[in-house]
Amino acid sequence: MSRQPFPKLLRPFVSLLLGIAIIPTVVATSFAEDVYKTMHQRPYPGSRDREYIVHLPPGYDPKGGPLPLVMVLHGGSENHETIKHDTNFDLVADQDPFIVVYPFITSCDPREGQRPENAWGWWMDAHIHADRGEVQDLAEIIKEVQHDYRVDPNRIHIAGVSAGGAMAVAALVAHSKLFASGSPTVGLPYSETPGAVSVTCENPGTFKSIDEIAKAMNTEMGDEKRPVPIFIIHSTADCVVKVHAAENIRDSWGKAFGIDTQNPISSNSGVTKGTPWTHKKYGGPDGNTVVETLFVDGQKHGWYGGRDGPWAYSKAPDTAKLIWEFFKSHRQRGGTMSNECGTPLKQVPGWSDALVQKLAESWITTAEQVLATSATPGGVQTLASHLGVSENRMKQLVDAARASLSTEAARALEQPVDTSQFGLGALKPDDQN
Repeated sequence: MSRQPFPKLLRPFVSLLLGIAIIPTVVATSFAEDVYKTMHQRPYPGSRDREYIVHLPPGYDPKGGPLPLVMVLHGGSENHETIKHDTNFDLVADQDPFIVVYPFITSCDPREGQRPENAWGWWMDAHIHADRGEVQDLAEIIKEVQHDYRVDPNRIHIAGVSAGGAMAVAALVAHSKLFASGSPTVGLPYSETPGAVSVTCENPGTFKSIDEIAKAMNTEMGDEKRPVPIFIIHSTADCVVKVHAAENIRDSWGKAFGIDTQNPISSNSGVTKGTPWTHKKYGGPDGNTVVETLFVDGQKHGWYGGRDGPWAYSKAPDTAKLIWEFFKSHRQRGGTMSNECGTPLKQVPGWSDALVQKLAESWITTAEQVLATSATPGGVQTLASHLGVSENRMKQLVDAARASLSTEAARALEQPVDTSQFGLGALKPDDQN
């Protein structure tokens, strides 16, 4: 029987403390591949099982360089299959390789009250804050994909349509360090209410003030506040969600991040497939564009420029391509995901692919997790035993993990931790299955 660092019965508790999943075996393919997965419910409030599709572009190589990731959220009355069809993001990803992730809301808690079929809870306080609910489940799905595939942590983006567009906005606010940029299509501002959904052309809708939205954004982001680049897409003829919602997303970004959204630094107009459009860019304090808008005329509520569907219209600019061009030019600059998802061990000098994959069997995949585990009684011996290395070699690997983090982060992780509440207090290096 092979020796494992944590008994099977205790591994769920380990996951609560260390937060991980298991790496599958992936081989390079010469063709595109769709992988169907399920993220299982997490222990925080509001979490539920979530199905999702991972689209791998042709030639994806698990030993090659990391690829960007684009998460695409469906709208109400849709699912991950329909948004995959309507947006045609797969074609864009296959031509300019990146990984696409299509989550499915899958289910919701009936105790929360009625909501439209398959609609993300973008207006519910329980689902728009970090560490709980649907917006956290989306971050957990990304962590799983990062664990299973080679993802560039500085090029993780999110897009969505309608309810998915509104939830994409919530994700950008709740996880501003995770997402490099985002793009809501016919979405709504952060913390908005259902009253902003007009449904009919006659109903003007009711909207929160820009000050109120910006205040909610600032409160949620706190010390991690970052002007996340956003590309807002809407139709001026949308009667379900009026274009005023898009204008409020734009102006709330301006208020929160100090961007002049009344005077664009550039404006272009044109007609594509009979649909007029106007594209404007707004600069941030450092001179780079932080907000862009694409307003199309004459189209109904839905996705534009992909394939036709009940909520999708092909006779318009190909917004999937435009979104990807925006994402390509808005990666995180000089940052890593250490604050949000951890520093991957595969990025730490001295950690070979074999060691990284071996430790992943115990759901440890980041430098932060190695450091936290080494700080527990017998932690270094436990890690060394599992990896089949000497204790001195393990200390060298721990030192390398420590060196990859900031001094403050390393000190915090090496503080003594009471693990008894997780069932870890009695762990010893010689624990077996």
